[in-house]
Amino acid sequence: MQHEIELAALAKEKAQGLEGAAAKVEQELAELRERSKVHESAVAGGEGRDHGLQAKKAQLEQLRAEAEQATRRGDLQKAAEISYGRIPALEREIAEAEKRLAQIQKRAST
Repeated sequence: MQHEIELAALAKEKAQGLEGAAAKVEQELAELRERSKVHESAVAGGEGRDHGLQAKKAQLEQLRAEAEQATRRGDLQKAAEISYGRIPALEREIAEAEKRLAQIQKRAST
């Protein structure tokens, strides 16, 4: 916003020979707009990933409940498949997604 005000003021002063300053402010403004776009897209992408992460965590809780129910029913094969196969795989996916999200957030904050 400040750069836009400076640009408008410098546009009026161009006739007075300050074209170099106007060009510099225009360049800074373009760079700031580009950074803003990158930041906004990173945040938007992070939100989408965060939603997917929440879905994976909900799925993990569902699997844990299924394993518990299978154990109570005496279906130990299904309980073992869930407990030792599907749950660890999903936990790894969640850990990877959290790592990627942290990296995106770190890049967006700089």
